[in-house]
Formats: sequence, structure tokens, C-alpha cells
Amino acid sequence: MQWSACAAPPAGPGGEPVQDASYCAHQPLTGDGTITVQMTSLTGQAEVGPSQMMPGLQPWFMAGIIIKENTSQGSAYAAMMVTGPHGVRMQRRSPPRCSSPQRW
Repeated sequence: MQWSACAAPPAGPGGEPVQDASYCAHQPLTGDGTITVQMTSLTGQAEVGPSQMMPGLQPWFMAGIIIKENTSQGSAYAAMMVTGPHGVRMQRRSPPRCSSPQRW
């Protein structure tokens, strides 16, 4: 993946390089609605050395749900994510120039 649009490659909270990949299902929701997500496991493979993989998770590997304003890059979103070593986290991005608080 090339990061030509970014001044620097994305970095995680500790400055480590981020290599994002995701798998998504898209379902439009108009008006009020309810979404229920049940996470039953979180598994993966972690790199432990050059070309060496073993069962486990990278520190910021996440799985969960993202609710977006629309499918445009940079649109507002709210996300509930489960990570291996960091537990459950909520992340959000408010709309640009947003002056009112967001209700999620």
C-alpha cells in the first residue's frame, strides 16, 4: 500500500507503523434503528520475527462495528472495537467544522 496522500505513514499510539486492512459489510440504515453485535472470539496471527508467524494478536488488532455518516472517505463515524491486550474501545470522528455535540 502506498501512502502518497499522507505526509508520513500512519502510526499507532506508540509510534509503531500501522498497516491497515479491513473487511466490511455495508447495510444502509435510515431513521432510528437498533444494531446488536456479539463478539465470540478474537483470533489471529502475530509476527514474531522476520517471516515468523505464530497464533496471537498484534497489540492494536481490532474487530467490531463502525457506524458511518456515509461511505465517503473522512466521513463522521462511531466505532466500538475489541482489541486483544487493550480491551474494548470506542472511537469516533466528528464531521468537519462540527459545532454541536454528536449523539451516538
